[in-house]
Amino acid sequence: MTIIHLLTALFGQSLWHTKVGRWDLEVYQVLTFLSILSLCLVMLSNLAIVLGCKTNLDEFVVLPRKKGVEIWYPLVPILTLTLLAVKGFLAGLFEAGSSIFILSFGFAFSKLTIKLVIVNVSKSDMDFWDSSLVGPILLCLNIFLRFVEPHTALLCALVYNAIDFVRYFTYASWDLRDALDVWIFNLKYPPGHPLCRNGNLGFYVNGLNNEELKEKCKMEEFLKALSGEVSHKTSFNLKNGCTHKRQEAHEKFY
Repeated sequence: MTIIHLLTALFGQSLWHTKVGRWDLEVYQVLTFLSILSLCLVMLSNLAIVLGCKTNLDEFVVLPRKKGVEIWYPLVPILTLTLLAVKGFLAGLFEAGSSIFILSFGFAFSKLTIKLVIVNVSKSDMDFWDSSLVGPILLCLNIFLRFVEPHTALLCALVYNAIDFVRYFTYASWDLRDALDVWIFNLKYPPGHPLCRNGNLGFYVNGLNNEELKEKCKMEEFLKALSGEVSHKTSFNLKNGCTHKRQEAHEKFY
């Protein structure tokens, strides 16, 4: 982009309208085609990695890869949100408030992007349903039912999507802070200190490790029950042994 701006400053806008090649294509058309081509190549490369294609890192480290239908789970909320955005655009919501429309759906897509990153690094599965779909769904329902004016509906969706984005981003930041032990915006105090704020105790607020915590709690309860049963049997055996010894001593004495 810097080079393009410098060339424009030196040679003017007429540079990009220069005819090149046999097909009388202008320079900006060739650059646009190359940009779209490079974007498609990057998307195909990323899709191949997601589907299990090997990378250069596979020669040095074993990367855990998902197999089966789980790799397609993220497409459900993304495609749903995309279809809702297209429906809202075709229904005229963009003309009712272009900036609000872009910001509203931008917050929703941003939240999904952050969630995809968190799901990827935590090696978990993406849910079919996401709270970022609530605002767009209500917008599309308002198109048919006309509860409020389109501009007012866009404002309500913008407020909801912004709150949902900030909430999830805050929770994800807290979870990454506790998981990586990286304290950037505040000081780390030892547990028990009045200013200690790491009170999650291993629980991730975004719920990505709920199943892991459930299995851990079940294992702890099983071990407690097992230790209690062992201690009960030991005490019972000791009592029986003491009683038997008392009876033997009583018989010898008399």
